Amino acid sequence: MNNIPPFDPKFIEEMKKQNDFMMEFAEKQRQADNKVLKKLFAGKIKQSFLIEMKEKITHRPDMMDLAVNHYDVLNFSHESMVLGKDNLELDVCKFITMYHFFNTLTLDDAKRASYHDDEEYKNKLSNQVVDAIKLRNAALMYNAKDSLEAYYPLTYSLFALNNFLIIEFDRCMKERKYPKIKNAIFKSQMQFKMLKKIKAILVLVDNNLIEEAFNPLRSLYELYMIYLTLDNCDAKVVERYCRYVEYQFEYQKTNTIAKEVEDSFNNLKNNGSKITKIDYLNFGWLDSILGYNYINIDERKYRIVDIANYLDMKYKSQIALKSLWSN
Repeated sequence: MNNIPPFDPKFIEEMKKQNDFMMEFAEKQRQADNKVLKKLFAGKIKQSFLIEMKEKITHRPDMMDLAVNHYDVLNFSHESMVLGKDNLELDVCKFITMYHFFNTLTLDDAKRASYHDDEEYKNKLSNQVVDAIKLRNAALMYNAKDSLEAYYPLTYSLFALNNFLIIEFDRCMKERKYPKIKNAIFKSQMQFKMLKKIKAILVLVDNNLIEEAFNPLRSLYELYMIYLTLDNCDAKVVERYCRYVEYQFEYQKTNTIAKEVEDSFNNLKNNGSKITKIDYLNFGWLDSILGYNYINIDERKYRIVDIANYLDMKYKSQIALKSLWSN
């Protein structure tokens, strides 16, 4: 015997009205959101194309998984929504705008306009945006600000890669998981330091502070030259380099030259070297490298350009030896 009472037709009608109301409300909200998005991106991309692509991407079958994994949609935050940090549609529109700009950068107006009706291109752009969203968790470690330029493909990808490597290097060093190579700990620390400098440069460039990025870029170049110079050196050479770095910090704080530096510098001066004390403080550790020691004292230099010349000579020599042995 069926004890379930029959549905009240009035109840069913009321539920239908509620559903129709919610659908109508959602459609009005969608139109209002699209109107705001068109205004926000006016002058940057064709408005109808932007909305068409936004609808195409947000209605992809894989978008639900992407939203859950890369946006904080399950933990509603008024702050995030107001600031646009986890506003999926706003984020997607930023990706569309900047990736479309990048894709059509070298095209004339006619060719650029033709892409608005090109289904193959729309699919390509849709896939590019989805791939970019997959990098969002790494890229937005820096890109938490409301910056359209930060979504430019080159900048965005470099931030994602750089942040990923920083996280991995940091994790490996904390867990003391170093590669089985010579001076592994030192090399990992140097690489980590270079990654941090790269991130600083990217932040400055992204904020259009090109001149301010010059000094960290020069510092990165010097660090890389030093890294190459110390590659395959004995631990004693690396230890002396580390001591000289400490001596440099000590000099900056106390204006005092360490005794090891002072004694070695005086020995060079007594033998005819024209080196300055500050140059020797910065690069005196080079004397520990056998190849550098072969250079005559009066010709030996201690500047970054001289390190570059030494590396050029070193690697040319290695190439020549490989060529000799291969014959």
